[in-house]
Amino acid sequence: MLDGRQRHDVRVLTPTYVRGPNGAQRVRYISAAPIRDPRNDTVLGYLCAASNLNQLLVVTASEDNRLVNPFASVSVDNADAYPGSTWQHWAWLYDADPTDGTNVSNQPLQFENIKHVDVKRVGGLIHVAVTCSRYIGRSGEATHPLAADGAGVFEFQIDVSSDDATQWELAGLSGGRASEDPDWYFVGADYRGRPMTTISTAAGDFDKRWNPVCSQRLSSDTVLITNSLTQIENATYANIGNHDSVLGSHIFEVRTTAAGYELDEDRSVPAPGEMWIDPFTQPAYAEVSR
Repeated sequence: MLDGRQRHDVRVLTPTYVRGPNGAQRVRYISAAPIRDPRNDTVLGYLCAASNLNQLLVVTASEDNRLVNPFASVSVDNADAYPGSTWQHWAWLYDADPTDGTNVSNQPLQFENIKHVDVKRVGGLIHVAVTCSRYIGRSGEATHPLAADGAGVFEFQIDVSSDDATQWELAGLSGGRASEDPDWYFVGADYRGRPMTTISTAAGDFDKRWNPVCSQRLSSDTVLITNSLTQIENATYANIGNHDSVLGSHIFEVRTTAAGYELDEDRSVPAPGEMWIDPFTQPAYAEVSR
């Protein structure tokens, strides 16, 4: 029927509720990134994050038998074409030992106040980065040392370089056991103490606040991060007189080198000495389109 109105179908791909400690719990989604087969880009499922959950959810793409956090031994939807393809290489998110034959889905890695999840394949690695207020470690085990560092970007890497799907695994897998240590992370201690992040005034030097809200893996050695802050009234270059730092929110690239992390002034928004035009509208998300 041609009446000028747009029509479209809406398909629900992820569950509205999941099982929680006190029964069914509504999921307040903030993101859902497709999980693709490394061989042919087929969508196998979705990696989901919610503001009211302290773990990530893996949801299979099957509409007939949708699973949340499938056991490591469960075959993916296209396993008929690729024998041996299971959810083992994603099960480390909720199973401490996805290779031991014991199916577990209730030992998740825990993150406080998840703000963003980035999934990016670079070469033979899938990078899974979580931006949150604190990384706690695996449920039921000792709190991870990084919890003391507070907010940051915490990245884990899945090795899919082999043509054999049975060899795909978390890069930090040791003896079958999934490591709780991120392969890469960037926290407040890595951000502070730099010319761009130090506010120099007549009263002394002050570190910029650190409130990361999202990240994007750009290449094997470069990550884009957004530090979202409210603008402080009267905190202007005219009043402070410091033109080496970035006032307010900060979008920047981190490059990993043998010597550590590098923050390039030429890859910063705004650049040192410049400010956002509207102090009340600060960025909460940034990405590089490619």
